[in-house]
Amino acid sequence: MRLNALLVLPGIAACLFAFPRDAPASFIASDFEFVVTTEPTFKPGDKVIVDGIFTNVSSQTAVFGGNIAEAGASFFFFIDGVEGLASPYFEGISGSFFPNQSIAPGGSVQFPFIFVDTTSTIPPGTIVTVGPGNLLFQNIPPSTADPFVDFYIHFSEVSALAPEPATLLLFVIGLFTMFGFNTWVARQPDGEHPESFLVPPNLSLNPDASPAALARRPLGAG
Repeated sequence: MRLNALLVLPGIAACLFAFPRDAPASFIASDFEFVVTTEPTFKPGDKVIVDGIFTNVSSQTAVFGGNIAEAGASFFFFIDGVEGLASPYFEGISGSFFPNQSIAPGGSVQFPFIFVDTTSTIPPGTIVTVGPGNLLFQNIPPSTADPFVDFYIHFSEVSALAPEPATLLLFVIGLFTMFGFNTWVARQPDGEHPESFLVPPNLSLNPDASPAALARRPLGAG
């Protein structure tokens, strides 16, 4: 009996040394939050830039390149409801990983995520939509049988609009009209401001309301 006990003790000690208590646990999808954002408008021919905002909501530090790595992304994108690759106004798409860094619990990092190139002939009013999609991760060492992806985080879609030039034109015309009119008024000689062009009523056409008629009427007359 005593021999068996002695054989078990070295096994327990080996387990303690092999798996220290402060070893970080594998991350899971609920340890992080990821949202995407973009400017509401873009100029034809420019890139639609989608930023990613990544937040560590776990209780341990995520060391990218140390205990976790971004494995890639999968997503859809549309140009006026047509899948981007099939649109004549699509020139290219690219993405970027955020650099290896440590993100403490509660910390966030914002980084350029997706770039959609549009043509200069894209019609005004065209909407470019990126998403929905997934951001893929792998623990170091891997925590699943999948050699590439251990878990993923879903993100919603965002959209940007090629603005209508008519809206901008009306705005410019409105500013020109307002400031141009004020400048014209300021340059008029004294006595020639627009209000001097108003014709006062001719009270002589209404005897009852003329000064002479009022002077002839007795006091108290209706």
